[in-house]
Amino acid sequence: MTSTPMPAALLKEVVDACTGLAPAPATVLSGGPVHLHLHCAPPPPLAQLVAALTPYLRASDTVDGVPSQEIKVVVSDTALARRVGHVITTAGGSPRHSEPHLVHKGIHLVRKSAGSPPGRRFGHLLWSDDNPRTTYVILPGADSASQKVLLRMVRAIAARTLLAAGWVPLHAACVTTTAGAVILLGGQGGGKTTAMLRLLDDAIRPASFVANDKVFLSPETAGRVEVRALPTAVGLRGPALRLFPALSRAAPAAAVSQNSGAARDADSREGRTYLTAQRVAEAFAVSQSEGGPLVTFVDVAYRGPGHSAWRPLALEERVAALHAAYLADGLLDDPHEHSRLHRDHGHSHHQRLQRCAAGVPAAAFSPGDDAAPILTAGMAGLLAQAERTLP
Repeated sequence: MTSTPMPAALLKEVVDACTGLAPAPATVLSGGPVHLHLHCAPPPPLAQLVAALTPYLRASDTVDGVPSQEIKVVVSDTALARRVGHVITTAGGSPRHSEPHLVHKGIHLVRKSAGSPPGRRFGHLLWSDDNPRTTYVILPGADSASQKVLLRMVRAIAARTLLAAGWVPLHAACVTTTAGAVILLGGQGGGKTTAMLRLLDDAIRPASFVANDKVFLSPETAGRVEVRALPTAVGLRGPALRLFPALSRAAPAAAVSQNSGAARDADSREGRTYLTAQRVAEAFAVSQSEGGPLVTFVDVAYRGPGHSAWRPLALEERVAALHAAYLADGLLDDPHEHSRLHRDHGHSHHQRLQRCAAGVPAAAFSPGDDAAPILTAGMAGLLAQAERTLP
């Protein structure tokens, strides 16, 4: 972090902007780890994007005893946004690429970005050590690219709050069924996303979409482990799109949105199309869910052409699979939020994963040419086993 004089009047100016705008500030999102307030005149179309977070958050002033975070957003294309940007640029931050963190007398100013040139947009976080629960977000405008900056910042703050409350981060996909939450583990290219999409496409068990990339397991409560998630875009390669006609029909609309900056840009190096969580749920005509009680998990590893394989996992294998999916740092893409965590926030994560592994049945799935029927049959048996063991 760079220590450079920054006028305390800047914080007061932002606070005044949050309280002095007309009409009165509108609460766009309230619940779970964050309360988000939108401050602007007139209201911009940010609410549509931010509303996508709502299914993942539950109304509460605390998360397992940790006070929720208040995020106040100032949307301004006036001198305020330019002044905030000038302060951090003058302090040595490149106006184009870096995300510097400026600290002066307990006041923090961080620049965040999203998107790729020429559509890259910047926003700024501002908070005081005297009031760490409240974070101010200053956006230069209300266009779709600025929406991506806001979504990234809100998601990172919410993730930090969950981590501070003891929730354990995993690299995993998740759906919910009538029995509870099912998480799918697996490394990149292992078939985790495709397996998750097959479950959403399976009419045998009604399912809701929770997440494709990152989930959080709760501190154990009354013998049950809860799953929560925050939404990220779903990256789909060509073969996955061809497997599911509903997604193929949704992809052209996403491509149009990407050209206008309303959706996450596709990674041309990987040849992926990115769809929002909301669009994936709509494509399969399922709801979005915040999560639920964990009832089982599946470790997915693609084995190539040939027959699929499904087998139950012994306890030691369940422990190993969860540990392999564990994100030792749940905020790898946001060092600024990670620096606001207590350093020993993860000291009991491994013990919680072991208890989780001992409490639910699990299986290993190696998809091949006959993946769909094997996954359907295997999940039916696994969920039946889980339901027999539910308290």
